[in-house]
Amino acid sequence: MVMKLRLTTAIRDDQTLLSHVGELALMNFQPSTDDFCRDMRTTLHAVAMGEPDAISNIAQVSGNDAGTLERAAFKRRDGRTLVFRSQTLTKQARMPMHVRFCTECLTEDIDLAAALGMRRPYHHAYGRPHWHAAQYRTCVKHGLQLASVGTGPGHRQHDFAGAVLPLLDRLDEIGSSQIHRSASGLEQYLEKRILNGGGDDFLDGLGFSVTARFCEMLGAVALFGPWPPHLGFTDEQWQLAGSAGYQIASKGSPAITTFLAGLKETAERDSRDGAHNDWGILYNWMNETRDPELEPLLEVARDHIEMNYPVGVGKGILGRQVRTRKMHSVHSASVEYGVHGQVMRTQLAAAGVIEDDPSKTDNLILFPAGPNRTLLERLSRGVSALHAQQRINCDRQVFGPLVEAGLLTPIAPVQSGYPLFDKADLDAFVEGLLAKAVPYSTKPAGLETISAARMKMICSHPDIVKLIQSGKLTKVGRLENEWGYAAVLVDHAEIAPLVRGAELGGIVVTYIAADLGIPHAGMVKMLDVHLPTQRRMHPQRRCLQQIVEHAVYAAFKAKYVSLRDLSRDAGVNSRKFEVQLRHKGITPEPGFPKKVHLYLRSRLG
Repeated sequence: MVMKLRLTTAIRDDQTLLSHVGELALMNFQPSTDDFCRDMRTTLHAVAMGEPDAISNIAQVSGNDAGTLERAAFKRRDGRTLVFRSQTLTKQARMPMHVRFCTECLTEDIDLAAALGMRRPYHHAYGRPHWHAAQYRTCVKHGLQLASVGTGPGHRQHDFAGAVLPLLDRLDEIGSSQIHRSASGLEQYLEKRILNGGGDDFLDGLGFSVTARFCEMLGAVALFGPWPPHLGFTDEQWQLAGSAGYQIASKGSPAITTFLAGLKETAERDSRDGAHNDWGILYNWMNETRDPELEPLLEVARDHIEMNYPVGVGKGILGRQVRTRKMHSVHSASVEYGVHGQVMRTQLAAAGVIEDDPSKTDNLILFPAGPNRTLLERLSRGVSALHAQQRINCDRQVFGPLVEAGLLTPIAPVQSGYPLFDKADLDAFVEGLLAKAVPYSTKPAGLETISAARMKMICSHPDIVKLIQSGKLTKVGRLENEWGYAAVLVDHAEIAPLVRGAELGGIVVTYIAADLGIPHAGMVKMLDVHLPTQRRMHPQRRCLQQIVEHAVYAAFKAKYVSLRDLSRDAGVNSRKFEVQLRHKGITPEPGFPKKVHLYLRSRLG
């Protein structure tokens, strides 16, 4: 059993166990902290690693509670990682072989000890746990840059008291050479977190070392660009970087991803560049750091990369392989689906998938991959109008009307450039026409090609195609020695009643002129003057036709009679009959065009 020391003191709440052990060694006139630990049946290294037996022995000799000492101890966890009050400090977050301190804090420790009547006040200057964090560079309380003294390797790097004791007489001199500056938000956060557990929701979810180093790397990129010469940064530059990074990171993952997105917009890049080019040293640090507490940050970064870069399946992103592509660029889509970049860009813009910004290159225009997979597959099967005509075996005069009627539709409604047609759609179109067709080795009587039937019926190709697709034609054949559209046979006699439109419901101008026996030119002049007309679609010719309704024409004939009809009824030549009428004082009605001889029936008696 180890006896309690005659000279001892209580450990402070913000004092490390290593510092306290050194303080006990000085108070009890030991030549070194390492020798003191051996006398206490332990070692300085065991104390530095927070081994339970070492803590127990120190508790016995100092009279302090073992739980209190354990709370002040750094504890080793797997390799070179130390833990202080649940906060992990990896090698990246520490400064091994150095002891760091604030000259103002040590001066206050000495002054306080003197005020309390301590025999040797210099023995009571103690080390704080946050001084061990490499990213903590400025004393929050005094606004003073921390001083540092090299210790070399071995147990001396753990001996705070032994390292600073030779310097205590020169604290004012050392302090005068340090920079006075305000502590950054990161330094304030690190001190609060290591002593009391933090208070920032997002950053608290990351390891202490991860948070500290991430803020510095993030700020370095924000202040100095993605590829600064960071290995040569001064202490002041790192302090500025930590401050800038903390301002971003403390606002949580939305602020971080917004910042990362901004890096992409400002970076100079080509089609092969990705997050590594845009993030620079920040990406390298994430990719090379092996710390399980970095995982939450990596997840944010990975998800951001997958949603903002055209990363393909199987590619590694910060230690994780991509299983599902989430985003495509115009460039990556054109490469993956074998479509020319400009064609892909035009088609996607026409389909409303992207906005065709001329200021952006193909690799910078992104769109969701999943929702547009079907469209991309169709574009990979796309052919031009010329090749589409060849595929279904028809000429341009046939293909154009089929497209205009919507029977064949392009993959995207392009306004400029040329449309693409899906080969699968073209094949389905032909298969639909020939699905119920009877094969013939030669053309049978009564059947003919669609083009020939169309000429006889004066109808359009779409009219006949729609009848086949709707199943209204019972006689459909297929020439075995032909293929595609040209192989389809139909019966024009069966088509005729199906394509004839509604009857005109009136009399055409030509018939009226012949019925009255007047010149056609004169008849035309009478329209909409003496005979109101309407325009209706011709049932066969499919064009607008000017007609006079039957009732209107019947009323007109009841009122007027032509010279030709009068002369026929009298059996006399029309010219002789006109002379006879004039001798009786009966003349043609005025107001009608020249050579149009019409008489009021009421005047004839």
